[in-house]
Amino acid sequence: IEKDGAVFRKTVSPTFLHNGTYLICDTALWNVNRKVIQAEGKIAWLKSFAEENDIPWMEGPFELSFQTIMKPVMERLVNEEVTQLKYYKNTRDNFNALLMSDTQKNQKVTAILHMLEKLIGVPVAIYRENMVCCASSCDQRKDFVFSKFSRRFESGTFTAFDYFLQGDYEEQMVVRWKLNNGEVMYLVTDAPDQDTAPMTCIAVENACIALQTEFARLQAMEEVEKKFRSDILTSILEGRDMSDEELQRNAAMIGMEPNGCY
Repeated sequence: IEKDGAVFRKTVSPTFLHNGTYLICDTALWNVNRKVIQAEGKIAWLKSFAEENDIPWMEGPFELSFQTIMKPVMERLVNEEVTQLKYYKNTRDNFNALLMSDTQKNQKVTAILHMLEKLIGVPVAIYRENMVCCASSCDQRKDFVFSKFSRRFESGTFTAFDYFLQGDYEEQMVVRWKLNNGEVMYLVTDAPDQDTAPMTCIAVENACIALQTEFARLQAMEEVEKKFRSDILTSILEGRDMSDEELQRNAAMIGMEPNGCY
C-alpha cells in the first residue's frame, strides 16, 4: 500500500515472521524504503493466544512496578544469583535502549528517572554538589541535605558508587556518584526494604550509569557549541569575509541570531 507518498507492506496476520523473529501486534506496516516496521494498536488477542498455546501470562495494574512483578516470577524459575544477573541485564538493556532512542532527546535525564521510578515503585531525584535539584521524576521537588550522620549502605552487588542511608529511621537512600568532569552528584530515593534491596540497587546502579552517559553527552555537546561559537565570533572580529548565507548557516547551528546583540 502507499501512505504519505511512501510504499508500505501491510501484514495480513497478527503474527508474522520478520528477520527470524515472530512479531505480534494488531496492525503492522513495513516501510520498504526506510526498512522500519510501524506496529500499531493493542495486542487485544494476546491473552487467548497464550491460553491456546499453554503460554503463562499474568495481568496487573499499570501502576505496579516491573520489579514487583518479575521478582516472584523469576524466583520460581531460577536461583537468586541468576535472578539478579538476569534482572541486571534486562534493566541495563532498558536504559541503553532509552539512551539510544531518538525520542526525548532533550529530556533524557528526566526520562531515565521516570523509568527508574517505574522499576522501583518510588519517586527519585538527582541533586548537584551544591544540593540544588537537577531533575526529578515527580513535580514536587524536596530540599535535600546530605547528612554527616548518614550510614554507608552495602548494596549487595558490585558497584562503582557509594550508597548511604540517612534520616531518623534511615528511610532515605542516597547514592553518590561523579560526572566525567569530577562534579559530585546525588541520587535520592526512599530506602528499600530488606527483601527488595538487591533488586532496587541493581536498578539504581544501572540508572546512575545511564545518567553518567547522558550527562557526558550533554557536556560534550556544550563544549562543541562553545568552541563553534568562539570560532564564529573570532572570524568576525578578525574581519574574515563571510557571505550572508554562511553567516546565517553558522549562526543557526548554535542558536544565535545574526542581527542579535551579544
